[in-house]
Amino acid sequence: MGSAPELGTAVRIEGTPIRFSQDGQTVYRWATTRLPEIARQACERGGVRPEELAAVVLHQANLRIIKPVAARLGAVNAVVAKDVVESGNTSATSVPLALSKLLEEGKVAKGAPMLLFGFGGNLS
Repeated sequence: MGSAPELGTAVRIEGTPIRFSQDGQTVYRWATTRLPEIARQACERGGVRPEELAAVVLHQANLRIIKPVAARLGAVNAVVAKDVVESGNTSATSVPLALSKLLEEGKVAKGAPMLLFGFGGNLS
């Protein structure tokens, strides 16, 4: 769906020994201001209004991002995955892991309309 190459240095791998580094405030501002609109666009492309979603499964970075993004999206009837509390930020596996837990716990039915939304390095 897109990227923010102008913010590519906000999330980086650097140094010796190699380590992950990020500008947390920049990532937080980008996520909480840009992601709701991108998520709405994904819903539009899928022919689903946010209020029709049964679940919202965002990248499980942290609750300070998940909660405002879900609220600003307007998915008022959706269960919002918060697996980050139990599993932490599991990177690329966070969306499928959180989704599987929602399904296993019966919090959302198979086949129900859901938004699965990940983001990662270089804010893509």
